Amino acid sequence: MNKHWFIPFTILIASVCPSNADLLPENKQSRHFQAMHQHLDLGGVLYGYVEIDGDMEKLAEMGQEIFDAIRKINPRDFPLEVNFQRVLQATGLNGIKAIGASSYKDGEVYRNKVFLLAPGEKRGLLRIAGGKPHAFETWSFAPAGADVVFEQDLNAKAIYDVIMEVAQIVMDDEGPAVIEGTLMQPLPELGFKPMKIINDLDLKVSVVVDMQENRLLTIPDSPGNGIKMPLTDAVVKIDKMGWLIDHLAPLAAPEDGLRVFRDLQWEGIELTEEAPGDFKVYRPVLMKHLRTGSLVLATRQVFAQRCFSEKPTLAEDPKFKQAIEGLPRKGNGFAYVSTTLHETVNDVFEQIPPGEMGGMENVVQKLVSFVIPGKNGPEASVSVNLPEGFLTVANSGSSLKSDLASAIAVPMLNVGPLLLFSIRAPFSDDRVLDVPDFIEADEAIFLENNAEAIEIPIDEEDDPIEDIDQLLRELELPPPPVPDQKGNKGD
Repeated sequence: MNKHWFIPFTILIASVCPSNADLLPENKQSRHFQAMHQHLDLGGVLYGYVEIDGDMEKLAEMGQEIFDAIRKINPRDFPLEVNFQRVLQATGLNGIKAIGASSYKDGEVYRNKVFLLAPGEKRGLLRIAGGKPHAFETWSFAPAGADVVFEQDLNAKAIYDVIMEVAQIVMDDEGPAVIEGTLMQPLPELGFKPMKIINDLDLKVSVVVDMQENRLLTIPDSPGNGIKMPLTDAVVKIDKMGWLIDHLAPLAAPEDGLRVFRDLQWEGIELTEEAPGDFKVYRPVLMKHLRTGSLVLATRQVFAQRCFSEKPTLAEDPKFKQAIEGLPRKGNGFAYVSTTLHETVNDVFEQIPPGEMGGMENVVQKLVSFVIPGKNGPEASVSVNLPEGFLTVANSGSSLKSDLASAIAVPMLNVGPLLLFSIRAPFSDDRVLDVPDFIEADEAIFLENNAEAIEIPIDEEDDPIEDIDQLLRELELPPPPVPDQKGNKGD
C-alpha cells in the first residue's frame, strides 16, 4: 500500500500519455484500477491514479498509538477512551478506495475529470453530496445571461449523524443523550428547536449572480475618480428552510431600518437603510417563497422575482450551451462561470490608481487572475453520484495540470516581491532601506511614539521534566512493517 497517498498524486504521475500506451496484465494491475480507469481518459496531458485502500486504516492505527501513549502519560487530561478505527468507520472515509484524475484538450477547452472510487453504500460524510442524480433546477431558474450559477445537493444532516455516532463511540449512550437534549431545547425568542433545522438539512443550495455590464456603479469611497463596476444582482435559494421567516419576521418588525412585508408570492424582511452613493440601488431581502417554501436571500427583490418568473432561461443561452457541451445533463452538483466575472475583477484592478496598494496592484491582480475561472472562456462542471463513487467532469480553459502548476508556483513566485515590499519603509523621502537601517529606523519610530516605559513581566522558569528518557521511551512507536519479497507490507 502507498503510505504516502496524501502526496499530490498528480505531481508524481501526470504525463502526456502516448496513444499506444500499454497497460499491465490484469493480474498485475492495482486491485481497483479498472474500476477507476473506466471513468477517466487516458492519453491527454494528465492522467493520475492512486490507490488508497487500507491507508486510512493505517493512519487511524498510527493515531491510536500516539493517543494511547499520550493518554498513558497523562490520563487525567484524556479520561475518555477513543477507538480510532470505529471513529474512522463512522466518518465513512475508509470507503474511498482510490483517487484518479485526467485531462485532455477537446477543441478549445480541456475536459477535466476527477473521480473518487467509493463503491457500495455510502456512509458517514460520504452522504453529504446527496443521493441519486437529477436534472438541474438552476438551468431554468437562472435567467439567460447569468454569469455565475451554482447548484449543490447538500445533506448536512449527515454531519449530525456522524457526530452522534462518534459521541456514542466515545461516551456510550450518555454522549448522544446530552447532544440531543441540548438540541431539543427551544431557542429563546425564536420559539423553535435547533433539531428542526437539523431535520431539514437534507436540501439543495442554489446561487445565481447576474452582472449587468451596461449599467455601471461607482464603488463608494473608492480612490481616484471612483472605481466602477457593473450592477451585480445575486440570489441564494435554500430549499425547505423558508419557515425560518415565520420566526424571524416578528423579531424584525419593531426594528428601525427593517421592513416586514407579505404579498401573494413572498413573505420577508427588507433592509430599508440606504447604502451610500450608487449602491443605494441595492435593497437586500431575506424572504420565504410561499409556493415552494424556499428561503431566499437576494440583493434586490426584483431580481428574485425575475428568477421565479417566466423568462428566457440559462438553458437557452448560447454561451451556456457551448460551455456544457459534452457534460452530463444530470447530477448532484453544478457550476457555471461566464467570462464577465474575470473581466470585471480585472477591470477593477486596472482602475486602481498606481501606488494605492503600495505597488502590489499587479501582483494581486495576477493572483486573482489565477484563482478566478473564466479567463479563456465560459467554464462549467458537473458532479455526479455514481454507485461506484463520485465523478466530477468539467469543461475549462485550462487543464488540471495547469491549475496544479499555478497553485504551486504562484505562492513561490510571490515570496520575493512580498519580502521586498515588507522591508520597504514608508518614509517621506521614499528611500528604500537595507535590513539593518530599516530595523534601526523602525525601532526609533516605536520609541518616539511610546515614550512611557514598558514593563514586560517575565514568567518563572518552568519546572524541568524529571525523567525525559522515560517520556521518550513511552512515546516511541513500533517500527513500520517491512515489505516482503512480493512488495506486500505486513499488518
